Amino acid sequence: MCNDDPGTSVIVVWQGLRRIARHNPCCFYVMAARRALKRRKNEVEMPRTDGIMKQESAEEYLVYMGSAMENKGIMYVLASKPYHEVKEPGYRTVMIGQDLSEEYEEKKDDSGRPETGRSDRKEKENCDCNRFTSEDISVESILTKICEKAETEYIGICSYDRYFVDAGRLLSVKKMQKLLEQTPVILGDCLTGQSEKLVQKNRKAESIDEPEKEEIPCLMIKKEALEDFCRWYQENCGQNPAWHTNMIAEIKAWLSDKQISYAYFHTEKIDTNRLPAMYELVKDLTEDLVKKYQQGNFLYLPPIDRTVGKNGRMTVWICWWQGISEAPELVQKCIARMKKMFGDKADIRIITFNNYRQYIAFSETVAEKFNKGCISMTHLSDILRAQLLCRYGGLWIDATYYIWDDRFIDALCQFPFFTQKQGGELNELDIVSGRWANNFMKGPAGFPLFGFMVEAFELFWSKYDEVLNYFLFDYIIAVCYEQLPEIRMIMGACPVNNRFSQVLADWGNEACDPHKLELLTADTWLFKLTYKKQFSMQTSDGQRTYYAALLEEE
Repeated sequence: MCNDDPGTSVIVVWQGLRRIARHNPCCFYVMAARRALKRRKNEVEMPRTDGIMKQESAEEYLVYMGSAMENKGIMYVLASKPYHEVKEPGYRTVMIGQDLSEEYEEKKDDSGRPETGRSDRKEKENCDCNRFTSEDISVESILTKICEKAETEYIGICSYDRYFVDAGRLLSVKKMQKLLEQTPVILGDCLTGQSEKLVQKNRKAESIDEPEKEEIPCLMIKKEALEDFCRWYQENCGQNPAWHTNMIAEIKAWLSDKQISYAYFHTEKIDTNRLPAMYELVKDLTEDLVKKYQQGNFLYLPPIDRTVGKNGRMTVWICWWQGISEAPELVQKCIARMKKMFGDKADIRIITFNNYRQYIAFSETVAEKFNKGCISMTHLSDILRAQLLCRYGGLWIDATYYIWDDRFIDALCQFPFFTQKQGGELNELDIVSGRWANNFMKGPAGFPLFGFMVEAFELFWSKYDEVLNYFLFDYIIAVCYEQLPEIRMIMGACPVNNRFSQVLADWGNEACDPHKLELLTADTWLFKLTYKKQFSMQTSDGQRTYYAALLEEE
């Protein structure tokens, strides 16, 4: 595949240059990165074949995103104690539980973050929606005040330790706006198992069970709907103090009484104080490993199956532990599409529980921890892909990626390292921040990043019995990226691509607009779907969906 391409020539001669690179690691890596950067600089606008959107179509697409370009919403994060505040645009912290009987003086901890303060009681009348007293922790006080003060079209609330999460990332306020175009209210899916015992028709009943302490719900709502809820609350629950601590029940009771449609969206517990700490944990854990790689002492894992890569074609790795015959229909369609797009230009290897030993060997530590249930199948696949890429090189691609067309072949060939790269500003709550995607990653055998991943995983699981953070893989990559400049240069040479790869996972069941689809696919040729969601070929009124448009490309 692409035998005349410099990126491919790197793969061919990599092992032969390893000895040189060990003594002078910068020379080879930097040379490869500079070559890639030069190619990127002269990418001829990367015209229609590389996945980079032309400027005019990009602007048109952003306009198409409509409300997503104009911030019409705010997500209020309710916090009762200092925490590592969310920096995502549109998120605003609301401190609750403060005693306003004493003077307020803002304090800061060692990291510079504000601590819970105090304020003079006379400020109570004029306090804005960013500060509440302990006696104000009720639906009436919090939501009413927010509703009065907020000038946005959409309003959300959540607790400082639980957020709406989409594809492993904090849900943006812009995406919240798009969701609320479909329904007036969205609740966190953590509420689905909550008791409905407080949802009674007679809200003014004198006898009501004392509610158990419940968490603040994750809620997204249109402002007019919130205003209606506040009025309903005053009429039905305002005089019953038992309701003051049960926001979930109150909201559900209102939805039931008003027969308002609503939807659930995924939420996760996120310790924002812990996220930065996870990076430091991995950094400390791999300190000696980083020094070793800085000296050019990289891991070499000999291939077990020596037939891999001998045909001159790129090796593509896909894993479905149970086997493709047992995979969901969507996964089977995605893999069938990959085979069609790659054709005879790649050697596709599907890894299962039955054949993985043919290619890699897990350490005793990993095998033991997996058998004990410490390592899930998901995180076992992380270790698997690190080993496969380190031993053989090639492309790792998740089984739920759908390839739109074959322009990706040229993009893959232009750079020694390639990954799905959405770009964007660094976000302390998103360690990746669009810089890479561990579920779509291509490089040569022996590439130090891959060896670093293998050794870092081994260090981690030799010390810990639980994953600690779902995004462990990305924290390992982040440490390698930040601590090894040569690797960062090679990874940085990969251009931004497939910026909207997550879109069709959300839009799959919406009516397809051909013009919007054209704009979307001008930039993006790789779409991440999910088998956990049921996709339809038609909308309820018989229109073709975006999912159907994908399949029509078969």
